[in-house]
Amino acid sequence: MIRKLLRRVSAGLLSGVMIASAAVSPVSAAVVDKENPNNYDNFAEALQLALCFYDANKCGDEVADDGYYTWRGNCHVKDGMIPLVPMQSLGGGKANEDSGKGDGGASAAEGLYVGTNMSQEFIDANKKYLDPDGDGCVDLTGGWHDAGDHVKFGLPGSYSASTVGWGYYEFRESYVETGLQKHVEDELRWINDYFLKATFLDDDGNVVAYCYQVGEGNNDHNYWCAPELQVDDTYVATSSCAVKRPAYFATTETPASDQTAGAAASLAVNYLNFKDTDPEYAQKCLDYALALYDFSVKTHHEVGDDTQTVDSLGYDGGFYTSSYDYDELAWAAVWLYYCTENYDYIDDIISVDESVTGEMGAHPYTGYMKRIIKDTGNCWQNIWVHCWDTVWGGVFAKLAPVTNISRDWYIFRWNLEFWSGLSEADAANADFDVPVTKHKYFGMDDQLWNTKITASEIKDLPETDGAWIAKSPAGFAVVSDYGSARYNTAAGLCAMVYAKETNDLTFAEWAKD
Repeated sequence: MIRKLLRRVSAGLLSGVMIASAAVSPVSAAVVDKENPNNYDNFAEALQLALCFYDANKCGDEVADDGYYTWRGNCHVKDGMIPLVPMQSLGGGKANEDSGKGDGGASAAEGLYVGTNMSQEFIDANKKYLDPDGDGCVDLTGGWHDAGDHVKFGLPGSYSASTVGWGYYEFRESYVETGLQKHVEDELRWINDYFLKATFLDDDGNVVAYCYQVGEGNNDHNYWCAPELQVDDTYVATSSCAVKRPAYFATTETPASDQTAGAAASLAVNYLNFKDTDPEYAQKCLDYALALYDFSVKTHHEVGDDTQTVDSLGYDGGFYTSSYDYDELAWAAVWLYYCTENYDYIDDIISVDESVTGEMGAHPYTGYMKRIIKDTGNCWQNIWVHCWDTVWGGVFAKLAPVTNISRDWYIFRWNLEFWSGLSEADAANADFDVPVTKHKYFGMDDQLWNTKITASEIKDLPETDGAWIAKSPAGFAVVSDYGSARYNTAAGLCAMVYAKETNDLTFAEWAKD
């Protein structure tokens, strides 16, 4: 019964979360019950339309050939001929030298730039890798647009790619049973092939550069249209603006460790999804994932002695500003463990310095977890949710079954309790089923970091009071009034992974509802 319910409920959740909030109209091939157009139990249809969202956002010179949307055509073909020159202003002169380093720069304000954020010196030193055919351009066709925009933004793109891949990895059976295996694999190849294309390696397989953004948010927003109509030099009289698509690269000169780690995570998941059916392709994805992760570690830079602040984040023009890169690094590391079974990747996340002991006997964290948990005397609670800027939810979902440490199971479960539960008093007056009114008590914070527990033991833990996220009258968790469905969908995916790992359906029915 558990297996059957998991398959049924997970089918509606496997795509994780859209790049941003969007509505998708039914397509001719959709599994639609015409007599019951609002068939909320048709998870197969929900999954299919969720996948179609990514077809609607495909970018490149092969869009017309994919067949999922007959009205889509090729677009932004000029992305295949981006001039390999330092970014130039159409008004004359170079863009702000700091643009591309995460502080906004001149291009965010003006938007009318062509070329790349790389310096001429860097281009000259690495031209054999960046421009092997010597045409003076880089080919960056492909990828996904961002929702209703036409910019290819790095973090929401790599997050969505890794999350769709994660759902397929966990619940492959559901895609097979609903006839959507080919569709999801087409999506995963499309976006991960783009990540491969956007990654430039040297002769030793090390990353020279990775392109994480094509286009400029402010410039793109000056003219809303179908992507097929946004051709190079599209001119908008009302805004006196020509549409241009500069490219932003992560290099040692202009680091973007959050962006490269996000791409590494997606490629690592893609390796797992294709290793048995297309091993050569899968191995290429893993090779690039490893190279991108190593480059992320190399370029990650903390400001002075402050381990809470980094200055190696990518540029976004103010549209998808990253809080930090520790979560993307952890997201990539946990998936690389699943790919290689090398526990060093887990240590990269959870390591502590036991040679240093605080007043209460706590040891400081030295792994990526240090960004959210200071030392072993504390136990942070992930009250947000798996999303483009905060992938800790996914990290703990995959970390807990590996470590079987109370801390990791506690954080994984607590977040789901927070999202789905209510206090006893509120639950008594609710018009919907409330999964939990108490939190499982895993023990004292300073004991969780090295206490072992298995998933089967969680059900026998005592309970304690705690906080809950606000709910709508119908039980919809409200973390934000913008794009709120994506957060609930992501929480639902985490809930189904929890059910799969523990055989505990406490949160599965909530995810279905």
